[in-house]
Amino acid sequence: MTDTAWLLSGPEAGERTNFLKQLKNKLIEQFGEEPEQHRFYPFESTVSEILSLVKNGSLFSAWKLILIGQSDLLKKAEIDEFKTYLANPAKDAILIFLSDETSLKNGLGKIIPKQNQKIFWEMFESQKKGWLSGFFRNRRIEIEADAIELLLTLIENNTADMKKECEKLAIFFGEGASISKVDIENFFYHGKEENVFSLFNRIAAADLGGSIEILQKIMLGNETNTVQLLGGLMWQLRNLQGIAAELNRGESFQSACYKNNIRAKKAQAVYSEALKHYNEKNLRDIIALTADYDIKLRTARQEQREITAQLYLYSLIEQKGSAQIL
Repeated sequence: MTDTAWLLSGPEAGERTNFLKQLKNKLIEQFGEEPEQHRFYPFESTVSEILSLVKNGSLFSAWKLILIGQSDLLKKAEIDEFKTYLANPAKDAILIFLSDETSLKNGLGKIIPKQNQKIFWEMFESQKKGWLSGFFRNRRIEIEADAIELLLTLIENNTADMKKECEKLAIFFGEGASISKVDIENFFYHGKEENVFSLFNRIAAADLGGSIEILQKIMLGNETNTVQLLGGLMWQLRNLQGIAAELNRGESFQSACYKNNIRAKKAQAVYSEALKHYNEKNLRDIIALTADYDIKLRTARQEQREITAQLYLYSLIEQKGSAQIL
């Protein structure tokens, strides 16, 4: 008998997607044809709507594949509806619940057989570095260790997003290239898409409205992990603090940038602007604030993360990091 429900969770979206493809291919072999496929989200559709589609026969295929994203947002009453359905499920419909969370507190795991649950854990730092090195090596591109370290602060921590961003870099630089840390900085600074660098540009200018607007575009455009976003901001804030400290010791701006390994002219211009709005004490407070919000965002539910990130930007820009975390 076909397993009619699965729960695939965890932040490693690349491996989860690969597993889902393999599972789908096995089901295609079993049913003998491609499915009629649908994707739902708890905030867009009711369980009644989903189950109505599941129970009705299909005119286009012998079976249906139903993907339910962000299933950690399902409420207990909705879980109970699925539980009732799964007691006597349709034999021609497969439900696959998806979530980036590793632990679902809504009880969904209790209604799905343990053998049909799989968690895709985030890779360790050493594994991520190895993955990045291997990706560029396979494309005959050299990449410096510092460039890999910087990449890890700027891109998502799962292989799906890592591959997406690295493909862009590989196409841009081409086979036989050697990529340095400065190359990575320039690539992201001059990119057309909003990213952690363009967000920092607005923070550097103390532009709260512009910062929030870019934050919303980033999260809307690619569902960026806010924790990863803070990692990229922290890297730039530490650079800025390092420059401010050197200036207070009497160094020139150019010398301070050189000592902090900031070589790109665009980056230097951004840091110069930031120093008009934030002093060394502000930056110590802001870095402490960023560390606090890193913890808060890691424990926040997905639907709470954007507003939490906006509160962080307000505390950073308007209060220079001096406000206590909520």
